[in-house]
Amino acid sequence: MLVLIAAAIMAAVIGCATPGEPTPRHPVVPQTVQNLTARQQGDAVVLDFALPVNSTEREPLPATPTIEIYRAVFAPSSTIASGAPAQTAPPRLVDTIPGDSVETYQTDGSIEFADPLAADEIAANAGRDFVYTVRTRVSKARASADSNWATVQVYPPPVPIADLRARSTEHAIVLDWTAPQQTTTGSQLSNLGYRVYRADLGTSTAAAVPESGESQMQPALMFLANTQATQFQDTGFEFNHTYEYRVRSFAQVGSTSVESGDSNLVTISPKDVFPPATPRDLSATVIPGIQEAAAYVELTWGISLEPDLAGYVVYRSEREDALGQRLNPELLPAPAYRDVSVVPGRKYFYCVAAVDRAGNESAPTAAIAVEVPGQ
Repeated sequence: MLVLIAAAIMAAVIGCATPGEPTPRHPVVPQTVQNLTARQQGDAVVLDFALPVNSTEREPLPATPTIEIYRAVFAPSSTIASGAPAQTAPPRLVDTIPGDSVETYQTDGSIEFADPLAADEIAANAGRDFVYTVRTRVSKARASADSNWATVQVYPPPVPIADLRARSTEHAIVLDWTAPQQTTTGSQLSNLGYRVYRADLGTSTAAAVPESGESQMQPALMFLANTQATQFQDTGFEFNHTYEYRVRSFAQVGSTSVESGDSNLVTISPKDVFPPATPRDLSATVIPGIQEAAAYVELTWGISLEPDLAGYVVYRSEREDALGQRLNPELLPAPAYRDVSVVPGRKYFYCVAAVDRAGNESAPTAAIAVEVPGQ
């Protein structure tokens, strides 16, 4: 009888667990998110935070947690020093991200989630505090504790820039656009600033340029600069790379910077079609033949300073108005050439051109005449 009672007590303790499988005494609870931040971007509030990977027991989570996002709206300065809302009204759940969808919101190891706001909601709550907190869970039984509270004052943003353009020059990709004149609610704007962003889609051979002008990829954005002008020159580019640009305007409302949504996206693949400068100071010296040594012509010119210089080519003609034939099959690495194929008693015209690594050839120098004396 005692054996039966002990067995019954043991069964009550372990429940219906399969033999050999440990049964947790309580639900697994993720650690609390502690670095939640919020910022307005256009008609949305963007949240950033690190996703917990361990439980409150400091054990690895058995699965990617589901994320619950809560929001409340309060009058300005309604938060206490700790960052928690002073009001007792609980925030409401605005979205849930299932664990199997969390990966689509990850950027550089953090979660980035945009909470879209209707234009009339922004207008009705302009200047109020939008307060957010998040919870995570791997069990329906129990969620994590609330994260820190993240607060942002929301205002009607500038309308997005709609006519961003890009063109390539030898030394920069030049962007320009038209300044927006009003907010999304129709208010007039002045003293706008702009933030320029770029994504590198890789080399042109590896990156597909979308026909629609909108990238089908989700590359990492790099902030390039703030500017007050409606033009920007990106000098830190590389030829044969594909870049995607966007610009956001921002207006200052009190101590708050209100940023617009993204402009239209512009994709460009700059190609090096710009030839180097023409070499300078071409000179020629005739070395007469001595006994059995044939005469030849020594050519020299000033070194080119282009950083992408690949070498030089030399042309020779018997007519001043014709480029003539190329004498060196391979590019010359140094600004000098010896022509040993001259014929005594003839007059030649020489010119030189520089070539860069992309194969672009400069305009030739002015031809200089050389008369080779007779034997």
